[in-house]
Amino acid sequence: MRIPIHFPTTRPPTRRRPTELLLAALFLGLGIFAAGCSDMIDQSRYDPYAPSSLWADGRSARVFPTGVVPVDQVTAGNPLLSGKGPDGSPVTSIPVPVTVDLMKHGEVEFNIYCSPCHGYAGQGNGIAVQHGMPAPPNFHTQAIYNLPDGTIFDVITNGYGRMFSYGYRIQPADRWAVIAYVRALELSQDANPQQLTPDERQKLEAMP
Repeated sequence: MRIPIHFPTTRPPTRRRPTELLLAALFLGLGIFAAGCSDMIDQSRYDPYAPSSLWADGRSARVFPTGVVPVDQVTAGNPLLSGKGPDGSPVTSIPVPVTVDLMKHGEVEFNIYCSPCHGYAGQGNGIAVQHGMPAPPNFHTQAIYNLPDGTIFDVITNGYGRMFSYGYRIQPADRWAVIAYVRALELSQDANPQQLTPDERQKLEAMP
């Protein structure tokens, strides 16, 4: 007697491999991303000088709201942010109290952002110069000594010559800290001990 054997007419489901699942998810994500980008490209907007029914005067171009200030004039009139006085000329001295903590903070900022070109002592012989970068000015010259502090602030903010702007890297308060440290560097090169008080000389001589 033969026992009938029934074979399945459909194949059993197979488990997808992780690679196939990853590819499927990737294509799904790309599809969603493309759909989103399409919506951004086709979003509603006004062409220049196009009419608008939203406003009573029919113009899509609107006047600036009261009190709006151009981005390049936000710092105007504030020496702490611009380095300039009310008449627009550079301030002659640092407009914040110069303390030891301020100079120590300036040393940190200087070593990070300035020393690669200017060198740790400000002599214009940083590591970038040793590898072919044009040398910046030596801080220890009479010309640099005579610069108003506001001028140095402006150079840090906007750059000068081959030096690019550090305005978006170094915050205004940190720029004044850097300037305080630069002035300390200048004094360190030709410091006259006779300008110190007896107590200050005694502390200096006691240092290791």
